[in-house]
Amino acid sequence: MQTFTTIVSDFYSSKITAVVYSCDNSDKREAIRARKFLSWFTYTDHPSNKIIQVGGIFEAGGIKLYKALLVHRQNKLKKKLAEAYRNLIDCGDKEK
Repeated sequence: MQTFTTIVSDFYSSKITAVVYSCDNSDKREAIRARKFLSWFTYTDHPSNKIIQVGGIFEAGGIKLYKALLVHRQNKLKKKLAEAYRNLIDCGDKEK
């Protein structure tokens, strides 16, 4: 977990960055990975408390893709970024 914490903390030292990640699904353990990443962002003392995580499951072609948007809490565009991300996830749900 320390490596993950360091990577995220370094990446988000800038307040204007945002990233979308996708959990690897090649071994059918993507749901476990998604839960683990979510748990890392719920620690109150975790350095990632500067980051908002907007999770979602995107379904396409019968495959569930666990993804999330990470954005700095002080990013002035955080609401627009979160809304755009949710709209993208919702588009995948409508294709079912």
